[in-house]
Amino acid sequence: LRNYSRPITDFERIKRIHVHKLLQELTEMSGWLLGKAGVELRCEPIPESLALDGHTNQLLQVLITLINNARDAVSGLPEPWISLAVRVIKGGQTVEIRVMDSSDGVPEELHNAINKAFAGSSSAAALGVSTSKRILNTHGGDLTVDRECPHACFVIRLPLAKTGTSAQAA
Repeated sequence: LRNYSRPITDFERIKRIHVHKLLQELTEMSGWLLGKAGVELRCEPIPESLALDGHTNQLLQVLITLINNARDAVSGLPEPWISLAVRVIKGGQTVEIRVMDSSDGVPEELHNAINKAFAGSSSAAALGVSTSKRILNTHGGDLTVDRECPHACFVIRLPLAKTGTSAQAA
């Protein structure tokens, strides 16, 4: 938690990040709060070989924002859950991380926040989603909503690390 809360500067080095370690850190950070709220966190097995290059703290900020928004969305539901799923797409060049919850879908305000910088809303959730999209864009990735999913499902796409590059392992 101390590493996450430290300030991020433009001079922070880009590091090789193993996706399974990133999500493991996320579950360690948020698991207690989710458990206290009665929310089940489901995480599919993640291949240890998947890696990307980026700023760990920024990517954790994005994931925590989505997890916190999901927690708020499912609070009070009879069987609340949040699911994390990872897969490789685009011929092995992109990792897709899906953050899905048991609610009925993504509120329109959050759809709008993804498509506009600082959506002009007073909602912390909308501001967090807008900021998350900008962070992912600086990593060469994107944040979208799966509108075909019957539940709320945010989709993160990031380029996988190219083998043989010089980013330091995290």
